[in-house]
Amino acid sequence: LLLGRLGPDKVVPLDVEITYGHTLIVTGPNTGGKTVALKTIGLFALMARAGLQVPASPETQIPIFTRVLADIGDEQSLEQSLSTFSGHMHHLVAILEQADDETLVLLDEIGTGTDPAEGAALAQAILETLRDRHVTTMITTHYGSLKALAYHQDGIHNAATEFDDETLAPTYRLLMGQPGRSNALAITRRLGLAGDIIDRANDLLGIERQDLETVISELSRERQAVEQERAILAGTQAAVTAAQTDLAERRTHLDDERQAWREKSQRELDADIAAARIAVAQLVRDLQQSGTAQQAQRVKDSLDHLGRQRGPDHQRAGARDWAIGDQVIVSRLGSSGKVAATADSSGNVQVQLGAIKMMVPAHELKPVVGAARTGKPKRTHVVTTQQSAPAMTVSAVSGWELDLRGQMAVEALAGLDKFLDDAFMSNHRTLYIIHGKGTGALRAAVTEYLKESPYVDRFRGGTLPEGGAGVTVVELAE
Repeated sequence: LLLGRLGPDKVVPLDVEITYGHTLIVTGPNTGGKTVALKTIGLFALMARAGLQVPASPETQIPIFTRVLADIGDEQSLEQSLSTFSGHMHHLVAILEQADDETLVLLDEIGTGTDPAEGAALAQAILETLRDRHVTTMITTHYGSLKALAYHQDGIHNAATEFDDETLAPTYRLLMGQPGRSNALAITRRLGLAGDIIDRANDLLGIERQDLETVISELSRERQAVEQERAILAGTQAAVTAAQTDLAERRTHLDDERQAWREKSQRELDADIAAARIAVAQLVRDLQQSGTAQQAQRVKDSLDHLGRQRGPDHQRAGARDWAIGDQVIVSRLGSSGKVAATADSSGNVQVQLGAIKMMVPAHELKPVVGAARTGKPKRTHVVTTQQSAPAMTVSAVSGWELDLRGQMAVEALAGLDKFLDDAFMSNHRTLYIIHGKGTGALRAAVTEYLKESPYVDRFRGGTLPEGGAGVTVVELAE
């Protein structure tokens, strides 16, 4: 609650909690703010019932009571006589007749104006009656016996107005869950009463009363220490939370930087690989013109080794999504086959190589040049068609075949050059060049070209089952 009591330097907020239907006993020193707290609670309850804006923190909860009944007197009056006691009792009788579980009852200095022992006993009986009716009740008192009720009776709780033992002055704070001391002797000492009189009063209190006050004092100091430790712990927890948040942000930043570095490194590596392949391809072409097949093979091996240096992430990224039936070449084996099953979680593809099935990493597979990705097996014989580009197929029976029929010599030889290059890079050695019989001009051009190619070890005309004079069988160099 934001409305509070005026302390030495500022307004002190009132922080109070009363369980609905329970009783709160407020104890503490004179001029400590007990009566102001009682009046504040009553005022707020009436304001909430009237629909007025309550000057409290947003999380404050105030029940709507059907009635608020109070007996608040002035304990500083000079009239501490039977008539005063009778007046209090008259109010209490009326309150007990009306109070129910929807009532808020406020009693200031209950049981005063008569014998302390009888007053304390009467006050306890009234509190127990209100508690049994589930009446929400808040009282102030100086009776020590009432302070002990919270420790052995349900539904009754203690609260204390705080007193600073060092300054001998009240702080006007309300402390929930503990009883307070009256501190009458300390207050009178501060007001200037002679020390010998105060010492004599201490002697007259008796050991038992002094022990109770000592226990309450120790409890108050321990509570203050706990609150200080709690404040320190809250600050530490806030610092830990901030550190955890900062650490999470740093981790995210590092992860982003690491990913960016990987992507940059991969791009640079890809660029280097691409440049190397271009350079090697140029070198291969030069070797085709003036070099030997052995030199070309060494260059190819170097290129393959360079490709194997690429990281597994790049290999997976560059791997093709193979479909069942795709015709492929296994690079490391130099054998052709077809995909029997798509890639598994490890990136391995099942390939049918003749009568054998084996798992091959996807990045080690290359498509057969000219093979369509239809998911259906290719036919093992060559179909003659009239087209502008050479038809290249791979037969599971006869190997690689190139159909040049119907083409002009210049166009056919360009296709033958690429066909020989691809076959050599794929480690295929036996090739079938289909040029047909016709006038014999295309066959002659192919023969002259094969004589000059560094890839070719030897070649011959086809046998009758292979196609006779319309086919040339080529054996590539090792």
